[in-house]
Amino acid sequence: MAYYDVIRRHTESVSVRELNLMLSAGLLGPAEVLSGLVPEVPGMTPRMAVFKLRGVTRLLPAMPGLIGAGVLASRTQRHFERYPTAFRQGSLEAWVKATPPRARSSSGG
Repeated sequence: MAYYDVIRRHTESVSVRELNLMLSAGLLGPAEVLSGLVPEVPGMTPRMAVFKLRGVTRLLPAMPGLIGAGVLASRTQRHFERYPTAFRQGSLEAWVKATPPRARSSSGG
């Protein structure tokens, strides 16, 4: 869910124009819409990647934010995969401190 929170916070800043560009360039399609409704990280086949890369040049102004959100979401997902599974003094505190700073919610969680 933290992965989706990172993506959600980024997409709140995406304009309708940028969204339309992503749709027309093929970067967003049915698979991405479904992955936004079902809590799982979308898969990417080599064929899908090649198709999506064709439209990237049309989206260069939006790419830094999109790439940054994707990198942060991936880092956050890997961080949550390392959640302490057994009690060890200080392990939870160390895990919380290691949370990627921009992945922390504004509510402090």
